[in-house]
Amino acid sequence: MAVDLLKHQGKRIDRVALRPLFYGQCFIAAPFALVASIAGLLVEFQKVPYVIAGLLVFLVAFCWYVAVEVIWFSSTLGVTKFRATCNVLAVVVMANILVVLAALGIEYASKHAS
Repeated sequence: MAVDLLKHQGKRIDRVALRPLFYGQCFIAAPFALVASIAGLLVEFQKVPYVIAGLLVFLVAFCWYVAVEVIWFSSTLGVTKFRATCNVLAVVVMANILVVLAALGIEYASKHAS
């Protein structure tokens, strides 16, 4: 998110510019990661009420995370909430695609290692 924000601001991407944005993102991502992990544990119980609860907890956490990022993008870039939402969702989709591709690559490499 921080790199995308700097790109939209037209600023140079380096350690100095990224540092405060990185720390700001940590304060947003940490509670989301904690709640998402709890949601994952609930789903692992494999009983319908727990799975439903886990999915609902994750959905609430995800909505909170996106809302905070939208507010951050909107206020920092001075764009509309709609534009900020599009930016945030684009970054989230790209990040998820990269994670899935990395996981598939790791799985492939582990199965074909000599």
